[in-house]
Amino acid sequence: MLITGTGLALGSTFGSAWLVRAGVLVAVLTGVAVLVLSRRRMRRMSEEHTHELAAERASSLAASQRHHRESMEMISRYSEQISTLRTTKQAQRALMNGLRSDLRDSMKLEHVLRSNNAELIETTARQRHRIAQLESSLAGQEMELARLRLSFAKRHYEAKSHVGRLVPILSRVKPTSEVG
Repeated sequence: MLITGTGLALGSTFGSAWLVRAGVLVAVLTGVAVLVLSRRRMRRMSEEHTHELAAERASSLAASQRHHRESMEMISRYSEQISTLRTTKQAQRALMNGLRSDLRDSMKLEHVLRSNNAELIETTARQRHRIAQLESSLAGQEMELARLRLSFAKRHYEAKSHVGRLVPILSRVKPTSEVG
């Protein structure tokens, strides 16, 4: 339209004054028409651009919200994992402290047992020595008892043999109360 109006306005410059005036009028009308059409076109483009921007903003907002939601879910998962790891860490520390305490107790008990074992070994050695002494003493006493039994038996035998010889002699002896 601008090209047609410009061509008509330029063509009217070669004619009479009325034709020039009509050409100016055509040029002004063409300018006004172009201005109106270009404003409409600009408004439509602006609206389209506004709609595109709104759609882009909505898409960007949805993507941002989705990213935010995914980030929050990921943070939540990591927080849960951290919490679980802290709980596990605390449980393991408590277990390690318990094991350390058990180890210390075991080491103390081992020391006590070794000390008791050394005392038992020493006591056992003393008792074995005492048993050996008692067995030696018992053997000596048994030998003394056997010797005494033999001596007693020998004296008993001798007394029996003397009694047989003394009975006839004693039967001849008068009691002292009768003598006087």
